[in-house]
Amino acid sequence: TLIALAAARVAAESGLTTTILTHRIQLQAQYTEYQPAIASATGRQNHPCVRDDAAPGTTAANAICTEGLDCELATAYLPSDIPCPYYRQREVANASKVRVLNYAYWLRQIPLNRFRASLLICDEGHQLDDEVLRGSTAELEVDATPRGPLLIQNPQLITWARSRQLEARTEEAKYLQQRRRIPGHLRQLLANLERVLALEGKLTIVGQRGKVLTFSPALPEQFAPSILAQAASKVVLMSASIFGPRYWVEALGFAESDVEFIDVPSTFPAERRKIYYLPVARMNNSSQRDPEILAAITDKIDWIIEQYQGRKGIVHCVSYWLGNAIKERSRFADRMIVGGASALEEFLRSKDGVYVSPTAIE
Repeated sequence: TLIALAAARVAAESGLTTTILTHRIQLQAQYTEYQPAIASATGRQNHPCVRDDAAPGTTAANAICTEGLDCELATAYLPSDIPCPYYRQREVANASKVRVLNYAYWLRQIPLNRFRASLLICDEGHQLDDEVLRGSTAELEVDATPRGPLLIQNPQLITWARSRQLEARTEEAKYLQQRRRIPGHLRQLLANLERVLALEGKLTIVGQRGKVLTFSPALPEQFAPSILAQAASKVVLMSASIFGPRYWVEALGFAESDVEFIDVPSTFPAERRKIYYLPVARMNNSSQRDPEILAAITDKIDWIIEQYQGRKGIVHCVSYWLGNAIKERSRFADRMIVGGASALEEFLRSKDGVYVSPTAIE
């Protein structure tokens, strides 16, 4: 965090704009805690709609501005004067010299020519390739797609997607002409058709979950170069667990001569970062719900806690469900704190708490 902030400050002093990306909203908050002057922006669902005629619980994600209707609260001469909290934070961040965003929100905004920067700093940079793939994935209901082999290289599917997009645009135009709200399902369909068409000619994984088909790009290098070129002049991937340069040259589609790899040794003495291998059970999605395996894992965690009585500890788990399952079975349940950012604050204030969370690694 401090390295990214220092780089952003140097860039700002030279009149350059910096975008810092994080994997989670909680990490965005960490940046603004360190430096309150940094602008931060998050997705629509995180901001309430402040219109007088908005129903209770309405957010910017389902307000009239998302349905083709104009809202007088969404604009102002100065970004800081915009009444709507969502548009205000978005436009303030877009106009700022330094802003911090999360990957998912940034990927949605880049095609709209927002948040262009001189320097793009990707915190937890080892997530970038996965985030690019996730942001380019489309979903369509099975009934909405043509019959036959569902391969994105199949011209039939692309032809159908273009035809269906034209129909959807025509339907959207009718709502706009009548100043009626555009239904959410129509907006979602248009967004997904746009993603499907972007996959034309690219290696794609087609999957199915119930009645929903997913179209996911298989290779980030087929998307990353255009996204990053549109986003910034220079990109920095920063991570404590990043692979070597060759992987990222291939994964992001760059020439090796365009990439510099800086390997900084850990500042922690080796004796303070030892790894102890204690095999207990083979973990996967099904075995973690096996009562016997859960009991064995919890017993080993309890044994470790016993070795460090009076000390704080962290247990990284893959889900909140698993975290709560461990706590329910532990002899040290009274010391275990399960949760995300709010639980972390409780852990930091505790005397000998044990933080159990899927976000502990971050």
